[in-house]
Amino acid sequence: DSLKITQQFPSEVNIRGIKLWQQFIQAKQSGKSAKFNVDKLIIDKKVHNPPKDRNMDINMDITKHSMSMKPKHTSVTTVDHNHFQGHLVHFKSKDEVLPALQALCADHRIAGASHLSYAYRTGNENFYISNYEDDGESGAGRELMQVLDSKNCFNYLVAVSRWYSGRQLGRGRLMQVRKVAEEAIGMINDSSKIK
Repeated sequence: DSLKITQQFPSEVNIRGIKLWQQFIQAKQSGKSAKFNVDKLIIDKKVHNPPKDRNMDINMDITKHSMSMKPKHTSVTTVDHNHFQGHLVHFKSKDEVLPALQALCADHRIAGASHLSYAYRTGNENFYISNYEDDGESGAGRELMQVLDSKNCFNYLVAVSRWYSGRQLGRGRLMQVRKVAEEAIGMINDSSKIK
């Protein structure tokens, strides 16, 4: 019995749902009826809301975690004056998804790209949360999610930055997104490619 969450919600909604994840797993393992309705957990027809944050300055916590993360980057691929680069960030738990994004965007060049599409999966084969973001590059997030699915990767965020030249690439842009994402995923087992 497996669960896959693929709906795309704003990060604030995802964070609230992630806070209920452990409760969801425990309910499923004990044979209870459990499902998510956006950011609310319903166990045996009873609604469970996410807990309130005790730490009011959540950005301090995210920043602290992100500083210890080391994103890996592929070399830049150029197609018709458009530049693409793949990125990979490993994280240990669902609570580190936002710090992983912040660690990636700490590089001002990447943060300033025309598009920074990403996808991630956290958990394991039986229970996991996944999500993606196109960032204006229509279809790119879904393409990245397919790469993660095909490689069966968990607790990794894969991203592709694109610096747009003004020249349209059509569907060729998604081929480039997939190509550099697969190259980034290849760095998991090949440390010689790490930049």
